[in-house]
Amino acid sequence: MMLAWDNPWSRSAWDNKVYTEIRDVNHFHNMWGAIRNIMRRLPRTVLYHRDTFEGLMSTVLTGSFTSPVFEAVLTLPPEARFTLTPYKHRLKLSKQHLAKGATHFPPM
Repeated sequence: MMLAWDNPWSRSAWDNKVYTEIRDVNHFHNMWGAIRNIMRRLPRTVLYHRDTFEGLMSTVLTGSFTSPVFEAVLTLPPEARFTLTPYKHRLKLSKQHLAKGATHFPPM
């Protein structure tokens, strides 16, 4: 998952932009130049963007100010059970784990 924002200094020429994208594991590896180009091609002002991929949804938004808040909302699929594979370990998150207010993954 990638969350991006641009809060330019030159407010007379540009306004704030946000962008999000969800793809497979390792999709964004060595993609930073392409992401920079995506941000450059966006219209002058983009204060809201949403992407979905395989049941996951990412929504990002910001304000049109000099110091706006950047907000991201990440939504799990309805079954709320999936497998992450960081560093070749498997980690399962369940709906019950998330309902308990988990803000991070359990230690490996």
